[in-house]
Amino acid sequence: MNPIKRAKEAVARLFAKWHARRRYSKLVDMPSPLVAFFGLAGFIIAGWHGLVVSKILPDFLKTADSLPLNHWGWKGWLLLLVISLMGLWIWLFGSLAFRCNQILRDRWYQ
Repeated sequence: MNPIKRAKEAVARLFAKWHARRRYSKLVDMPSPLVAFFGLAGFIIAGWHGLVVSKILPDFLKTADSLPLNHWGWKGWLLLLVISLMGLWIWLFGSLAFRCNQILRDRWYQ
């Protein structure tokens, strides 16, 4: 059989398997390894972004405090938007990690 045809069939089988997978409506319904994976990913992402924001924010605030708002320019406002979105990202993934932690703690220790 042609290797390209076999590869296409393998990809088609993977897509069919993906579409037929079990879907969970809530985090509580997921198995523990999957909840642990999402929790770990949430902690890593929130922690890394928190580290980045903690390095950038003090210098940004010093500069922002020394300039009036009408002198910021588009780069200052863009940086404010990026830092704000990173804060939202930290909150979102931190909340996900915290919820996964609660679920696993309830399952394993109570």
